[in-house]
Formats: sequence, structure tokens, C-alpha cells
Amino acid sequence: MSKMKSMIIAVLVVCVAFPLGCFNLGGTKEKTKFYILTASPNPEMLQAAAPPEAPSDCIAIGIARVDIPDYLNRPQIVTRVSPTQIETSEFHRWAEPLAVNFGRVLADNLSKYTCAETVVFPHIRGNNSSFRVKVEVLRFDGSLGNDVELKVRWSLFDRNEAEPRITKQSSHTAKMDSASYEDLVCAMCLTVDAFGKEVFDEVARLRKASL
Repeated sequence: MSKMKSMIIAVLVVCVAFPLGCFNLGGTKEKTKFYILTASPNPEMLQAAAPPEAPSDCIAIGIARVDIPDYLNRPQIVTRVSPTQIETSEFHRWAEPLAVNFGRVLADNLSKYTCAETVVFPHIRGNNSSFRVKVEVLRFDGSLGNDVELKVRWSLFDRNEAEPRITKQSSHTAKMDSASYEDLVCAMCLTVDAFGKEVFDEVARLRKASL
């Protein structure tokens, strides 16, 4: 066996054993980037929200565990290629489990409309929350350079009651500014923000009806 052929075989063995460590033909290696959802300050929504007039007006809200579909339950960020096809990116990943990140950011967004200390995630029985929110994410993705869509099924419960007061299915979309993963995540943050405003409006309506 020639020396050149032996070298080629050795390289192929290394690439099979360690695929992420292999360089492409250009001699470069892509660096993995990590992202998180954040509470996005939305001036229009903040102006529409009436701040609590007194501590007694604060609405205690508990957010139960957030359920996400299996296709999103992975470190890789998912993008939509077509209605029936998705892609995952090895080099653009979530910095923590998406369900945990989603729940915490939803709590942060709800805190903009009521007293911050009254929003709890994750909800624990007996924490004196006036309302409990249960969220099931049905879809949370988008195609690079286009719209992001958040579709959720959610329920509101009184304190620790087993039966919900209401159950709804909602959809929120946001437009990306570019075809970058950074803008994809920013657009996703906007949809979580819009969903938080919808949840708070419904909580405020139910509380007013019960007074």
C-alpha cells in the first residue's frame, strides 16, 4: 500500500470517528453559537398595560411547567423549510432547555403588567398564586428571513383548582429583520412577549369578573 493511500485511509477513519472535528475542504471549522430567549421590552404593549394602583391590585400568577413538542426538545435550533420539513442546526443551539427558558421569559414578560414578585415559575402548589397558567407549545419555529410563529394551547386555573376556568388556543407571529439566527431568536422573543400580554389580559378579565 502506498504512503499516500495510507494517509487518506487514516484521515477517513478519524473523520468517521470524530465527525465534528473534521475540517472542510477550505480548511475552516464553524464555531458553535448559543442563544437564549429574553424578555423583550415592547413599548406599545407597555403603554397599553395599566400599572397596578396599589399592592392589593397586583395579581399573583403561577406558571406551571411548559410542555413543548419533541421536535423542539433538543439543543439544536429548529427552522422550518416547508410545512412538512424542518432543519436543525448543529452550530446554532439553545444555551439551556427551551421549555425552561420559555417559562422563565413568560414570567418576566408577565411581570411588566403586574408586580414582579407575584409572578412565579415554576408554579408550586400552595404558593398563594391567584391564578395558575398551564402552557402547551404546539409550534415555535420559523424560516430564516421570514415569519416566526408561536402556537400554544393554554389554560387558566384559579389557585390550586383542578379544573381550568378557560382553555384557549392562540397563535402569534413576528417578522424577522434578516436571515440570521440572531434575528430568528429575537423574533421568537417577540411572540412570547405577545403571548404574555394575551395571558395577562385574560387574567385581568377573569379577576374583574370575580370581584
